[in-house]
Amino acid sequence: MSPPKRPRVTPKITLSDGSIFELLPDESVSEALARAEDLRAQGLSPANVKAADVAGQPKTTSLSYDDDEHAKIAEAFDREKAGEASESDKILLDVARGKGGTDGATIKSKFVAAALCNFIGRVENINAEIKDRQWDRKEIYTEVKIFGFDVPTVKRVVRLRQIERALREEQAALDQIYLEATEGEDGSDIPLPSLPEAKKARRKSQARLKKDKARDAMEADARAAREAVAARVEAVSKSGLGSHKGGAR
Repeated sequence: MSPPKRPRVTPKITLSDGSIFELLPDESVSEALARAEDLRAQGLSPANVKAADVAGQPKTTSLSYDDDEHAKIAEAFDREKAGEASESDKILLDVARGKGGTDGATIKSKFVAAALCNFIGRVENINAEIKDRQWDRKEIYTEVKIFGFDVPTVKRVVRLRQIERALREEQAALDQIYLEATEGEDGSDIPLPSLPEAKKARRKSQARLKKDKARDAMEADARAAREAVAARVEAVSKSGLGSHKGGAR
């Protein structure tokens, strides 16, 4: 006596909303996700559509998938299951699951829309972290005040330490540039200017540039004034008023 036949198990996947969706025979996961998106576009719930009810019907989809996109979605799905999905994989899977773009849009346009939303979300997360850090700093200064320390003095010390660190980094960068320029020689005959001297020279250069800019602006103003006077004189001369000084009263 032959053993009883086991009932055929219909493969299923879990959609992004947590509902269970049945796959058709020989249907890939990416095709099933596209079909679920198409059902949503028609106002239907994918969870209420059974595979047995649609078996044999022609496959339709509102997404313009090609073979390469099917392969990319399948690979992204595999990496997601392995916990190795990249940001691009997550965006592509969100698109395939119906989270990006508008109904009837192509897969590429949906990918662009989902990518934009992803970037905006990441920036918003960073802004939220910055805001949290600002609150953390405020709480620290509150504790500083409770302990009896002068808050402005502590802030000034923090700024000075930042400046000192920046100066050390700048000096190290200057040393590195110098060593690279001299090809590792000790350079005893070419003294490297100290940081204060370099800063002083830079300030002088900036002051000279500012002075030159101010002089150029003054010369431009004077030139414009002379041109305006010349134009006025020419206009008066052409009108004939210049030859009737103190005309009839």
